[in-house]
Amino acid sequence: MTIYLVRHGETRWNVVRRVQGRTNSPLTLRGLEQIAAYAKLLKAELGTLDDVALCASPLARTQQTASTIDETLPQPDALCSETERLAERYCGDWEGLLFEQLLERYGESVRFEWRRWDNRVGGDGESLDDVQARARAWLAEPRPAARTIVVTHGIMSRQFRGAYLGLPPEDVMKLESHTHDRIFKLEDGAVGIVEVPDVEALPASRYSMRRS
Repeated sequence: MTIYLVRHGETRWNVVRRVQGRTNSPLTLRGLEQIAAYAKLLKAELGTLDDVALCASPLARTQQTASTIDETLPQPDALCSETERLAERYCGDWEGLLFEQLLERYGESVRFEWRRWDNRVGGDGESLDDVQARARAWLAEPRPAARTIVVTHGIMSRQFRGAYLGLPPEDVMKLESHTHDRIFKLEDGAVGIVEVPDVEALPASRYSMRRS
């Protein structure tokens, strides 16, 4: 089984560092250029369209990304699907807040709380353990094709890769961010990078809680 792990294109909230979670934000013009580049690259990478499935998070930004890929790589409808298991981490009442606002309200400790494995952010939000469980559940499902394109989100991408590699929490959090200039290729128990030509990546500090 081969999985191509695609992150949605850049959104307006990515640019200003606003917590998205399950809330929708429109793609920017650069985001639209990115998803067109993803589709072009996948078409060249896959070669034949035989035995390929497309699966995406149900959120608007991932659905738009998946739709562009699907238009470039026409698939039988039966092999196109969406699932809540690929949705972004739900961040409770933190959603819609700028990262700077979180720092003002909670101080520097918010960086630790964001990355603490068992912490349910934003009151009733998900913990990273919850997100990891969703990733493992998706990976355990039977696959309808030998090659699957998965369109998901930044936080979910790290947890998905960690689940695929069977990493403990401390090592999952050491995995690199999913910047917009790459697609991750999961194959034979390893994770590789397929670089997307002519796509500029936002620095990780622009959309994560890590220090720059």
